[in-house]
Amino acid sequence: VVLLFVSSLPPAVRRPLEVTALNVGQGDCFYVRTPSGVHLLLDGGGDSPYWQERGRNVGRERVVPYLRHRQVERLDYVILSHPHEDHLFGLLAVLQEFEVGMVIDNGHEHTSPTYERYLDLIRDKGIAYHSARAGEVLELGDGITLTVLYPAELRPNLPAAYNNNSLLLRLDYGGVGMLFTGDLEAPVLYDLAQERGLALRAQWLKVPHHGSKGSLVQEFYDAVDPVWALISVGENNFGHP
Repeated sequence: VVLLFVSSLPPAVRRPLEVTALNVGQGDCFYVRTPSGVHLLLDGGGDSPYWQERGRNVGRERVVPYLRHRQVERLDYVILSHPHEDHLFGLLAVLQEFEVGMVIDNGHEHTSPTYERYLDLIRDKGIAYHSARAGEVLELGDGITLTVLYPAELRPNLPAAYNNNSLLLRLDYGGVGMLFTGDLEAPVLYDLAQERGLALRAQWLKVPHHGSKGSLVQEFYDAVDPVWALISVGENNFGHP
């Protein structure tokens, strides 16, 4: 799925911002390419340990080939919303195969072998690393901004803590806003909807947590009021679509 957003500048200088949703099955993976050629990957899809042991590797099979097809030689930013396998595992192949300018995540540590390998690759390749917090803004050029809306701080005692500490990111260009929600669930989504002054209203929404029942919070969808919604789904045993 390729989404092209054109700025509100005069026709002679309009250039598209491209956002591609890669088909990684049960997982998230978005490739962003700015008009000036900044390359960003948000999550990398991934396979459960069961499928990893059987040789399945969505990073090598889908993500890396797609980036090669698009003639990407260097990723300026790789962003991990949270360290669950279906968002993280596919990034291992990406970090192995590509030069990366900076890795950004929420700083929520995990004990999984995948997470340990992820940290090893960042360290061994000397990649710059940043743990993001609400209020930070990444300037991508061409008037494009990526703003961290959540979390202000990690809250490890939340239910489903890894999901509910996911980065909530807002991408803005030419009057179009896009929300990337990771796997946020009801307790956080409800609180976000009640938070005054938070820039949730956007034209485009990545449906939180693959459309799980725990993510269907009416107040949140009312606050965002999206024109388009994209849902990342695939065969799964979690009761997701």
